[in-house]
Amino acid sequence: MVAVYLLLLSLLPPERVEQGPTVCLFQAVFGVHCLGCGMTRAISMALHGRFGEAAAFNQLVFPALFFLLLVLVWDIRFLLRAILHGGPGEASESQLRTQPTHIH
Repeated sequence: MVAVYLLLLSLLPPERVEQGPTVCLFQAVFGVHCLGCGMTRAISMALHGRFGEAAAFNQLVFPALFFLLLVLVWDIRFLLRAILHGGPGEASESQLRTQPTHIH
């Protein structure tokens, strides 16, 4: 999901994202900005190399982007492990032989 989010924001022109509607529930209910307000616009700007504008939208963009990239790397690692080792939920034959079977 993170990959799709980052891909979409990197493909869309930042001006298009900037003109989009505000979807912050906190702002809609209370009428004030939350800590995440402007984050989508900030990440879009940062992905297009416009770091000053990104920080102007939300100064937490850089730690958030770092976290998103960590999640992306983790997801890729998990996906590769699943592909190379037969899936995340499948036990190997040797694991099945060594695990005791309990019948109730």
